[in-house]
Amino acid sequence: MIPSAGYKTLRKTLCKTTLPVGPNHLSTDVTISHRSDNITHFLTMSNYTRKNNKRAANDPNINRAAHYFNDRKKAGNEIEYSEALTYAGFYVPADTSDKSYKRLLHSVRVSYFRVKKNDPDAGKPSVLHSVMSDRINLIDIPDDLKKSFAELNGQWRGKIKGAKNKPQGWAVITKTNLMQLKIGSNYRGLFGRNQTDADLSTSFQKMIKSFFGQLNLGIDVDKIHITLIITSTDEFKVQRPHTDYPLVKLPPKSKDMLPWTAHIPLTDKGSWIIVWSGPGHGTSVQIPFGKCLLLRSDVVHAGGKPDGAGVKGENYLRMHFYLPTDYMVPDPDVINKYDYDGKKFKKRYVFLPDGDFFKKKSNSIYV
Repeated sequence: MIPSAGYKTLRKTLCKTTLPVGPNHLSTDVTISHRSDNITHFLTMSNYTRKNNKRAANDPNINRAAHYFNDRKKAGNEIEYSEALTYAGFYVPADTSDKSYKRLLHSVRVSYFRVKKNDPDAGKPSVLHSVMSDRINLIDIPDDLKKSFAELNGQWRGKIKGAKNKPQGWAVITKTNLMQLKIGSNYRGLFGRNQTDADLSTSFQKMIKSFFGQLNLGIDVDKIHITLIITSTDEFKVQRPHTDYPLVKLPPKSKDMLPWTAHIPLTDKGSWIIVWSGPGHGTSVQIPFGKCLLLRSDVVHAGGKPDGAGVKGENYLRMHFYLPTDYMVPDPDVINKYDYDGKKFKKRYVFLPDGDFFKKKSNSIYV
């Protein structure tokens, strides 16, 4: 540590001195007044060994470049390592074929792969990154509740397959190949009519209320509304982009007043949904069995078969939950297709061109 009083003297000395940027030097940081001065930071790796590579990859400024590179990649941005090096304060020479520079690039790559390996968001689509968790969150389901979902799947799959056409009580969601059965808050409607089924219904209701209540999202667990949903055909169709609640403008600190929806698959095939983090192209998100996807009421989404997955004969039986708050209760008969300014979502929220869906002659990308 160099005292603040000596900073000017040191700076003058450094400007007049040729730093030993030689083959046996790795990185050097001179800390002045509790901060690193990039002027005095240099890194050369001509005498290259595995030991030197490990030291270089652990250099704080190389790590800074690696984290910057990782963050940009996660956000879906195109980026070169040279840009990350510049961000971290390194000089990028005009002649990028220089051996020392190539070794520097290699060190950044090594550090980046380490960062990526330890990143909890690695391998996840951007809409499921931790930074989105206050709006979109994929969480685990407790084992006892998971067991109940598996039992319900066995019961309902038999009923659905036994129906010749449309299962009794089910309704087609307009202009889609999705069908729904509204259960509402009548948990008994998920089970049979005998006493054993009544006991199962009571137990299931308690587990559902406990699961959603412990999330601390302000959910009114006594007003949860349940819907069963299936994909009825193999055709690739999707809903129009929508939200399940009307959009309302609230102060930033009042976001905890907003309600949520939950999406839980009942089959081991999981289920799929298209989600948007903002205007642009949506992302098909797979919800594995044993997981629950939580969407805040202002998240635009669309249900439907996975984009170009080519899965045949699977109806993706799943549960849709309205999770209201004291501030807002749902209207299960209405979806919202309009942005805050009154413009339709379909003008701003679009689907990636995938599957046979885009072989149609129509210019519309919606069904």
